[in-house]
Amino acid sequence: MQIENLPEKLLSKLNNIYFVALVNTAHMNDDFTQLDDVLNVILRDIRILETKGLKVDGKDLKGTLAQFVFDNLGGNELFGFVASFNANYFCRICFCTKEEHRELVREDLQLLRTIEHYDKCVEFIENSETEDFTTSMGVKKSCPLNKLKYYHIITNKSVDLMHDCNEGAIPFALHRLFSYFLDKKLLTQKQLVAIVRDFNYGVLYKRNVPSQLDIKKPNLGQNATQLYCLFIHIPFIMADLRVKLESVWPSFGSLLKAITIMYSSKITESVVELENLIEIHLTNIRKHFDKNTPPKDHFLTHYPLTIRCMGP
Repeated sequence: MQIENLPEKLLSKLNNIYFVALVNTAHMNDDFTQLDDVLNVILRDIRILETKGLKVDGKDLKGTLAQFVFDNLGGNELFGFVASFNANYFCRICFCTKEEHRELVREDLQLLRTIEHYDKCVEFIENSETEDFTTSMGVKKSCPLNKLKYYHIITNKSVDLMHDCNEGAIPFALHRLFSYFLDKKLLTQKQLVAIVRDFNYGVLYKRNVPSQLDIKKPNLGQNATQLYCLFIHIPFIMADLRVKLESVWPSFGSLLKAITIMYSSKITESVVELENLIEIHLTNIRKHFDKNTPPKDHFLTHYPLTIRCMGP
């Protein structure tokens, strides 16, 4: 738990990040313990903060839950949505289908989930004799967090930057770029591995330098920080080949600029610019390389909305 109204420089200090609850995942799949049981323990304390508050210097200090942060799978499970990203309705922010996701390059405001629509989906699934998660648009059950006075999961605009970008859009784009080099015979695999290995990444990134490239693996054999390091240096690593990449470079240049904005603690560019960059990236990556982009790429379309709602 973090208290949000602290100065920014204090938010990341470990002594301002508080332990709330711990549960072993092995206990979550038995007949006695469910995720809702754990949440209900936490909710009792939050309700006291919402109603009675705490006495601090003679004053009643009240508070509530502002936002949950999580990885994509954890968020879907926590909020009661389907846990499979192969499902027809896999997104917790909107209800675009798997087919629509392949065409969307920009967030469709008409598809955003609302509290009213969510309540109807919950009512349907609770009264249904079968688990028809398609008709309920991905909703499996109600979430106990909605019992709070000032919080609802639909207003919780939280995204998973590391998985969506570092382990999602970045390796997907890099894998297509390197395959393009090999297919067009611009480089041999041995030359490609050597160029990436021998590049001077500088002092700041010496702990995150990419290891031996494995072109056959979707993540190229790298972890999240190595992929980020490799991607932001690609314009310099491949400087001699940029002229030959002119037709396909927008796929990568736009993603690079977008990720720079996403990682910024302060937004200097317009959020509209971020929307445009994501649209350019998705349009070009599907046009030149692969129309079937992964679900993680869909979550990129929700980043501008998340920044508008929650800040950078």
